Amino acid sequence: MSRLDNLVRTHPFASWRMAAWLVALLLGLAIGWANYARLDEVAIASAEVVPQGQVKVIQHLEGGILSKIHVQEGQKVKIGDPLAQLDLGATGLDRNQILIQIDGLTLRRTRLSAEAAGMKPVFPRNIATRHPDLTDSERKSFQSRERQLASALAVYKTQTHQRQLELKELIARRNSIRDNLKLARERLVMSTDLLQKKLISGMEHLTLKSEVQTLEGQLAQLVPAMPKMRAAIREVAERSQQVTLSFRRTAAEELGETELALARNRELLIRAADQVKRTLVKSPINGIVKTCGFTPLAVWWAPATPSWKSCRRGKV
Repeated sequence: MSRLDNLVRTHPFASWRMAAWLVALLLGLAIGWANYARLDEVAIASAEVVPQGQVKVIQHLEGGILSKIHVQEGQKVKIGDPLAQLDLGATGLDRNQILIQIDGLTLRRTRLSAEAAGMKPVFPRNIATRHPDLTDSERKSFQSRERQLASALAVYKTQTHQRQLELKELIARRNSIRDNLKLARERLVMSTDLLQKKLISGMEHLTLKSEVQTLEGQLAQLVPAMPKMRAAIREVAERSQQVTLSFRRTAAEELGETELALARNRELLIRAADQVKRTLVKSPINGIVKTCGFTPLAVWWAPATPSWKSCRRGKV
Protein backbone atom coordinates (compact mmCIF):
# COMPACT_ATOMS: atom_id res chain seq x y z
CA MET A 1 0.00 0.00 0.00
CA SER A 2 1.33 3.37 -1.00
CA ARG A 3 1.90 6.24 1.27
CA LEU A 4 -0.98 8.20 -0.36
CA ASP A 5 -3.42 5.44 0.37
CA ASN A 6 -2.34 5.44 3.96
CA LEU A 7 -2.99 9.19 4.23
CA VAL A 8 -6.43 8.85 2.65
CA ARG A 9 -7.33 6.03 5.00
CA THR A 10 -6.01 7.95 7.97
CA HIS A 11 -7.67 11.35 7.03
CA PRO A 12 -10.87 10.69 5.09
CA PHE A 13 -12.97 13.62 3.46
CA ALA A 14 -15.46 15.23 5.81
CA SER A 15 -19.11 14.39 5.14
CA TRP A 16 -20.11 18.07 4.97
CA ARG A 17 -18.10 18.56 1.86
CA MET A 18 -20.61 16.53 -0.06
CA ALA A 19 -23.39 18.72 1.22
CA ALA A 20 -21.47 21.83 0.22
CA TRP A 21 -21.10 20.53 -3.29
CA LEU A 22 -24.82 19.86 -3.40
CA VAL A 23 -25.70 23.42 -2.25
CA ALA A 24 -23.31 24.92 -4.79
CA LEU A 25 -24.98 22.89 -7.50
CA LEU A 26 -28.45 24.09 -6.48
CA LEU A 27 -27.33 27.73 -6.40
CA GLY A 28 -25.88 27.38 -9.84
CA LEU A 29 -29.13 25.95 -11.14
CA ALA A 30 -31.11 28.82 -9.52
CA ILE A 31 -28.85 31.46 -11.05
CA GLY A 32 -29.17 29.85 -14.43
CA TRP A 33 -32.98 29.72 -14.17
CA ALA A 34 -33.11 33.40 -13.08
CA ASN A 35 -31.08 34.43 -16.08
CA TYR A 36 -33.00 32.51 -18.73
CA ALA A 37 -36.55 32.11 -17.36
CA ARG A 38 -39.38 34.60 -18.37
CA LEU A 39 -41.85 36.18 -15.88
CA ASP A 40 -45.36 37.10 -16.98
CA GLU A 41 -45.64 40.27 -14.74
CA VAL A 42 -43.30 42.27 -12.50
CA ALA A 43 -44.46 44.98 -9.99
CA ILE A 44 -42.22 47.31 -8.00
CA ALA A 45 -43.69 49.26 -5.00
CA SER A 46 -42.46 51.05 -1.93
CA ALA A 47 -43.41 49.57 1.43
CA GLU A 48 -42.77 49.80 5.11
CA VAL A 49 -42.56 47.26 7.85
CA VAL A 50 -45.60 47.59 10.11
CA PRO A 51 -45.68 45.58 13.32
CA GLN A 52 -49.09 43.96 13.51
CA GLY A 53 -51.33 45.54 16.20
CA GLN A 54 -48.67 47.99 17.37
CA VAL A 55 -49.69 51.14 15.38
CA LYS A 56 -52.17 53.47 17.12
CA VAL A 57 -54.27 55.86 15.01
CA ILE A 58 -55.17 59.02 16.98
CA GLN A 59 -58.42 60.90 16.32
CA HIS A 60 -60.46 63.61 18.04
CA LEU A 61 -64.21 63.20 18.43
CA GLU A 62 -65.07 66.92 18.52
CA GLY A 63 -62.50 68.40 16.18
CA GLY A 64 -61.36 72.01 16.20
CA ILE A 65 -58.72 74.49 15.08
CA LEU A 66 -55.19 73.21 15.57
CA SER A 67 -53.53 75.88 17.70
CA LYS A 68 -50.33 74.13 18.80
CA ILE A 69 -48.30 71.00 17.96
CA HIS A 70 -46.13 69.64 20.77
CA VAL A 71 -44.29 66.79 18.98
CA GLN A 72 -42.58 65.97 15.68
CA GLU A 73 -42.46 62.84 13.56
CA GLY A 74 -40.01 60.34 14.98
CA GLN A 75 -40.21 61.80 18.48
CA LYS A 76 -40.52 59.41 21.41
CA VAL A 77 -43.61 59.90 23.57
CA LYS A 78 -45.01 58.42 26.75
CA ILE A 79 -48.58 57.81 27.83
CA GLY A 80 -50.20 61.17 28.61
CA ASP A 81 -47.63 63.31 26.79
CA PRO A 82 -49.33 66.22 24.95
CA LEU A 83 -49.40 65.87 21.18
CA ALA A 84 -51.45 68.90 20.12
CA GLN A 85 -53.78 71.60 21.44
CA LEU A 86 -57.09 72.40 19.76
CA ASP A 87 -59.24 75.52 19.83
CA LEU A 88 -62.99 74.98 19.49
CA GLY A 89 -63.46 78.50 18.12
CA ALA A 90 -66.86 80.18 18.57
CA THR A 91 -68.36 77.06 20.16
CA GLY A 92 -65.70 76.90 22.84
CA LEU A 93 -65.69 78.40 26.33
CA ASP A 94 -63.06 80.99 27.22
CA ARG A 95 -61.83 79.99 30.67
CA ASN A 96 -59.94 83.25 31.27
CA GLN A 97 -63.01 85.30 30.35
CA ILE A 98 -65.15 83.25 32.71
CA LEU A 99 -62.65 83.81 35.53
CA ILE A 100 -62.80 87.57 34.93
CA GLN A 101 -66.59 87.46 35.04
CA ILE A 102 -66.51 85.49 38.30
CA ASP A 103 -64.13 88.04 39.85
CA GLY A 104 -66.35 90.90 38.67
CA LEU A 105 -69.47 89.23 40.06
CA THR A 106 -67.69 88.55 43.35
CA LEU A 107 -66.83 92.24 43.66
CA ARG A 108 -70.41 93.15 42.82
CA ARG A 109 -71.71 90.70 45.43
CA THR A 110 -69.47 92.33 48.03
CA ARG A 111 -70.83 95.78 47.15
CA LEU A 112 -74.47 94.66 47.15
CA SER A 113 -74.04 92.82 50.46
CA ALA A 114 -72.72 96.03 52.01
CA GLU A 115 -75.59 98.06 50.54
CA ALA A 116 -78.18 95.57 51.77
CA ALA A 117 -76.68 95.58 55.27
CA GLY A 118 -76.00 99.32 55.43
CA MET A 119 -72.26 98.79 55.83
CA LYS A 120 -69.09 99.68 53.94
CA PRO A 121 -67.81 97.07 51.47
CA VAL A 122 -64.57 95.20 52.12
CA PHE A 123 -63.46 93.86 48.76
CA PRO A 124 -61.37 90.63 48.57
CA ARG A 125 -57.71 91.60 48.49
CA ASN A 126 -56.67 88.99 45.93
CA ILE A 127 -59.34 90.10 43.44
CA ALA A 128 -58.58 93.77 44.09
CA THR A 129 -54.94 93.04 43.24
CA ARG A 130 -55.82 91.18 40.03
CA HIS A 131 -58.47 93.65 38.88
CA PRO A 132 -57.92 97.12 40.38
CA ASP A 133 -60.09 98.73 37.71
CA LEU A 134 -63.08 96.50 38.45
CA THR A 135 -62.62 97.07 42.17
CA ASP A 136 -62.43 100.83 41.73
CA SER A 137 -65.55 100.75 39.54
CA GLU A 138 -67.55 98.86 42.20
CA ARG A 139 -66.27 101.20 44.91
CA LYS A 140 -67.36 104.25 42.90
CA SER A 141 -70.72 102.62 42.23
CA PHE A 142 -71.19 102.07 45.96
CA GLN A 143 -70.29 105.67 46.73
CA SER A 144 -72.62 106.98 44.02
CA ARG A 145 -75.58 104.94 45.24
CA GLU A 146 -74.90 105.96 48.83
CA ARG A 147 -74.86 109.61 47.78
CA GLN A 148 -78.20 109.16 46.01
CA LEU A 149 -79.67 107.58 49.13
CA ALA A 150 -78.22 110.29 51.36
CA SER A 151 -79.61 112.98 49.04
CA ALA A 152 -83.11 111.48 49.16
CA LEU A 153 -82.94 111.11 52.93
CA ALA A 154 -81.70 114.70 53.28
CA VAL A 155 -84.88 115.96 51.58
CA TYR A 156 -87.07 114.11 54.07
CA LYS A 157 -84.85 115.22 56.93
CA THR A 158 -85.36 118.84 55.88
CA GLN A 159 -89.10 118.33 55.62
CA THR A 160 -89.17 116.72 59.06
CA HIS A 161 -87.23 119.62 60.54
CA GLN A 162 -89.64 122.13 59.00
CA ARG A 163 -92.67 120.25 60.30
CA GLN A 164 -91.15 120.09 63.76
CA LEU A 165 -90.53 123.84 63.74
CA GLU A 166 -94.12 124.45 62.66
CA LEU A 167 -95.33 122.16 65.43
CA LYS A 168 -93.28 124.09 67.98
CA GLU A 169 -94.81 127.33 66.72
CA LEU A 170 -98.30 125.86 67.06
CA ILE A 171 -97.56 124.74 70.60
CA ALA A 172 -96.18 128.17 71.49
CA ARG A 173 -99.24 129.91 69.99
CA ARG A 174 -101.57 127.53 71.80
CA ASN A 175 -99.87 128.17 75.13
CA SER A 176 -99.94 131.92 74.53
CA ILE A 177 -103.65 131.87 73.58
CA ARG A 178 -104.45 129.73 76.60
CA ASP A 179 -102.74 132.20 78.90
CA ASN A 180 -104.44 135.18 77.26
CA LEU A 181 -107.79 133.38 77.36
CA LYS A 182 -107.37 132.68 81.05
CA LEU A 183 -106.70 136.34 81.76
CA ALA A 184 -109.53 137.47 79.47
CA ARG A 185 -111.99 135.22 81.26
CA GLU A 186 -110.89 136.57 84.63
CA ARG A 187 -111.37 140.13 83.38
CA LEU A 188 -114.78 139.14 82.00
CA VAL A 189 -115.85 137.78 85.39
CA MET A 190 -114.72 140.93 87.07
CA SER A 191 -116.43 143.01 84.40
CA THR A 192 -119.68 141.16 85.00
CA ASP A 193 -119.60 142.09 88.69
CA LEU A 194 -118.75 145.68 87.90
CA LEU A 195 -121.49 145.84 85.29
CA GLN A 196 -124.05 144.65 87.80
CA LYS A 197 -122.89 147.38 90.14
CA LYS A 198 -122.96 149.80 87.22
CA LEU A 199 -119.33 150.65 87.70
CA ILE A 200 -118.46 150.13 84.01
CA SER A 201 -120.33 150.69 80.84
CA GLY A 202 -121.96 147.90 78.88
CA MET A 203 -119.71 148.65 75.92
CA GLU A 204 -116.58 147.83 77.91
CA HIS A 205 -118.15 144.59 79.08
CA LEU A 206 -119.03 143.58 75.51
CA THR A 207 -115.47 144.31 74.41
CA LEU A 208 -114.08 141.94 77.04
CA LYS A 209 -116.63 139.31 76.11
CA SER A 210 -115.70 139.61 72.43
CA GLU A 211 -112.02 139.21 73.30
CA VAL A 212 -112.75 135.98 75.15
CA GLN A 213 -114.73 134.62 72.23
CA THR A 214 -111.95 135.52 69.79
CA LEU A 215 -109.33 133.74 71.90
CA GLU A 216 -111.56 130.69 72.25
CA GLY A 217 -111.98 130.57 68.47
CA GLN A 218 -108.23 130.77 67.89
CA LEU A 219 -107.62 128.00 70.42
CA ALA A 220 -110.27 125.85 68.78
CA GLN A 221 -108.42 126.15 65.47
CA LEU A 222 -105.00 125.32 66.94
CA VAL A 223 -106.01 122.21 68.86
CA PRO A 224 -106.78 120.00 65.80
CA ALA A 225 -103.87 121.50 63.80
CA MET A 226 -101.27 120.02 66.13
CA PRO A 227 -102.30 116.35 65.68
CA LYS A 228 -102.30 116.94 61.93
CA MET A 229 -98.78 118.34 62.14
CA ARG A 230 -97.62 115.37 64.20
CA ALA A 231 -99.18 113.05 61.60
CA ALA A 232 -97.33 114.94 58.86
CA ILE A 233 -94.06 114.49 60.74
CA ARG A 234 -94.69 110.75 61.10
CA GLU A 235 -95.55 110.51 57.40
CA VAL A 236 -92.28 112.15 56.39
CA ALA A 237 -90.38 109.81 58.71
CA GLU A 238 -92.16 106.81 57.20
CA ARG A 239 -91.33 107.99 53.69
CA SER A 240 -87.71 108.37 54.68
CA GLN A 241 -87.75 104.88 56.13
CA GLN A 242 -89.40 103.52 52.99
CA VAL A 243 -86.66 105.04 50.84
CA THR A 244 -84.05 103.29 52.96
CA LEU A 245 -85.96 99.99 52.93
CA SER A 246 -86.46 100.24 49.17
CA PHE A 247 -82.74 100.86 48.72
CA ARG A 248 -81.85 97.82 50.86
CA ARG A 249 -84.51 95.67 49.18
CA THR A 250 -83.26 96.57 45.70
CA ALA A 251 -79.71 95.73 46.76
CA ALA A 252 -80.90 92.39 48.18
CA GLU A 253 -82.74 91.55 44.95
CA GLU A 254 -79.69 92.41 42.86
CA LEU A 255 -77.60 90.35 45.27
CA GLY A 256 -79.79 87.32 44.61
CA GLU A 257 -79.43 87.79 40.86
CA THR A 258 -75.67 88.13 41.28
CA GLU A 259 -75.52 84.89 43.27
CA LEU A 260 -77.36 83.09 40.46
CA ALA A 261 -74.97 84.56 37.90
CA LEU A 262 -72.02 83.42 40.00
CA ALA A 263 -73.42 79.90 40.20
CA ARG A 264 -73.92 79.80 36.42
CA ASN A 265 -70.39 81.05 35.76
CA ARG A 266 -68.90 78.53 38.20
CA GLU A 267 -70.70 75.80 36.28
CA LEU A 268 -69.34 77.24 33.03
CA LEU A 269 -65.86 77.26 34.57
CA ILE A 270 -66.14 73.55 35.33
CA ARG A 271 -67.24 72.92 31.76
CA ALA A 272 -64.42 75.10 30.44
CA ALA A 273 -61.85 73.20 32.50
CA ASP A 274 -63.24 69.93 31.16
CA GLN A 275 -63.14 71.41 27.66
CA VAL A 276 -59.46 72.29 28.08
CA LYS A 277 -58.78 68.67 28.99
CA ARG A 278 -60.73 67.47 25.97
CA THR A 279 -59.00 69.80 23.53
CA LEU A 280 -55.54 68.69 24.67
CA VAL A 281 -54.65 65.65 22.54
CA LYS A 282 -52.46 63.23 24.53
CA SER A 283 -50.52 60.13 23.60
CA PRO A 284 -52.40 56.94 24.51
CA ILE A 285 -49.29 54.73 24.38
CA ASN A 286 -45.56 54.67 24.94
CA GLY A 287 -44.05 54.82 21.49
CA ILE A 288 -42.75 56.86 18.58
CA VAL A 289 -44.69 59.34 16.46
CA LYS A 290 -44.79 57.80 12.97
CA THR A 291 -46.80 60.36 11.02
CA CYS A 292 -48.42 63.72 11.65
CA GLY A 293 -51.34 64.70 9.45
CA PHE A 294 -50.87 68.43 10.12
CA THR A 295 -47.88 70.65 9.63
CA PRO A 296 -49.25 74.24 9.62
CA LEU A 297 -51.17 75.66 12.55
CA ALA A 298 -54.65 77.22 12.49
CA VAL A 299 -56.04 74.43 10.32
CA TRP A 300 -59.33 72.68 11.01
CA TRP A 301 -59.13 69.18 12.44
CA ALA A 302 -62.40 67.55 11.47
CA PRO A 303 -64.10 65.30 14.06
CA ALA A 304 -63.02 61.62 14.01
CA THR A 305 -60.39 62.32 11.33
CA PRO A 306 -57.24 60.12 11.65
CA SER A 307 -54.40 62.60 11.94
CA TRP A 308 -51.68 60.97 14.01
CA LYS A 309 -50.06 57.56 14.04
CA SER A 310 -47.88 56.25 16.85
CA CYS A 311 -45.95 53.01 17.00
CA ARG A 312 -45.39 51.21 20.27
CA ARG A 313 -41.77 51.44 21.35
CA GLY A 314 -39.90 48.16 21.85
CA LYS A 315 -42.57 46.06 20.11
CA VAL A 316 -41.25 46.12 16.50
